[in-house]
Amino acid sequence: MQSEKPNLSKFSTLDTDRVLELEAKRKAKGYQPGWLYYQCKPLGLVDVMESLRSQGLIEAKNTKEGKAKPRQLLTIELVPRSCWFSNVRSEVSKEDWNELKKMTYEKANNRCEVCGGRGPKHPVECHEIWHYDDDQHIQKLEGLIALCPSCHEVKHRGLANVKGRGEIADQHLAKVNHWTMPKTQKYVDDQFQVWIKRSKYEWELDISWLNQFGIQVKPKRVRSKVVNEGMDKNILRTTCDLTLW
Repeated sequence: MQSEKPNLSKFSTLDTDRVLELEAKRKAKGYQPGWLYYQCKPLGLVDVMESLRSQGLIEAKNTKEGKAKPRQLLTIELVPRSCWFSNVRSEVSKEDWNELKKMTYEKANNRCEVCGGRGPKHPVECHEIWHYDDDQHIQKLEGLIALCPSCHEVKHRGLANVKGRGEIADQHLAKVNHWTMPKTQKYVDDQFQVWIKRSKYEWELDISWLNQFGIQVKPKRVRSKVVNEGMDKNILRTTCDLTLW
């Protein structure tokens, strides 16, 4: 038996069918529920989407109103030195970047998607999620996430250290993950070791994740060489991770 379509006069059958078609495409492609929001937003179909969602006709989104419970560990994501100055923000137009941030914030209800909190001056910041293929040396964009300033500072632990806020970032990391400080310190040290190793190589940039939103970009950065391995060991604690929000 087929599910009945919502009987709401303010939404046209055409709009309802369009959202249901997008939802079917999302499932077929294996995209996360948040993908549907990005598609409906520019079409002015968010209200239709929410109505269908409230009736159980499409899958619930990842976030809920109110303070969310942490759904993942807070991690450090140090961008290799050879990848600095080249990221989503540098590759897309200012207008596209602002729209991506706006949709990321709204999808998360302006709350941190890790700890559920908000910043005192501005609620959240947009963080790029990257996967590093350590064999092929490809830096691949896997999504955008809304983070409170404190969680975002942990992600960019190198920058926090340069600003003299390394200890503050570590304390927040331990608090969110319910870790002891010794465990936290070991994790931080391990992540800097990974960073040193990855920074020896040039990385090809893959931001094809943006294609699903109609943003077609050919990255300027491609892998070309191995970086000089004689890196200053002081970088371990003094370098600045320059992939900023």
